[in-house]
Amino acid sequence: MKLRIMHTNDLHSHFGQFSRAVTLIKKYKDEHTLLVDGGDFADFKSIELQGTRGAAAIELLEYAGYDAITIGNNETFNGVDTLQYMAEISRVPFISNNLQRKGKVPVKGVMPSIIIQK
Repeated sequence: MKLRIMHTNDLHSHFGQFSRAVTLIKKYKDEHTLLVDGGDFADFKSIELQGTRGAAAIELLEYAGYDAITIGNNETFNGVDTLQYMAEISRVPFISNNLQRKGKVPVKGVMPSIIIQK
């Protein structure tokens, strides 16, 4: 089986740049492609993210066809409750194996690992 891995990282809510990336993603992504983001997709400097608690970013990830996203420090800039909200509403799995609330309570919607079948 042929496997292609496409990866983005540190987009920092630069959605104009992201639209260029999505054009390439849509051109090259096929059934043998794994599309992941390494974190810092959303940094909450964008009014679109502040006003939607990150839901705008999730819609973009889902539209582009991401298979998974790892959580960077910027995804927590608006607080863990907002991160949890994004992870719970997202069809794109949020992955982190060392992110917890105080008292070692897991963040709902965040998984330590996943298996992706293509």
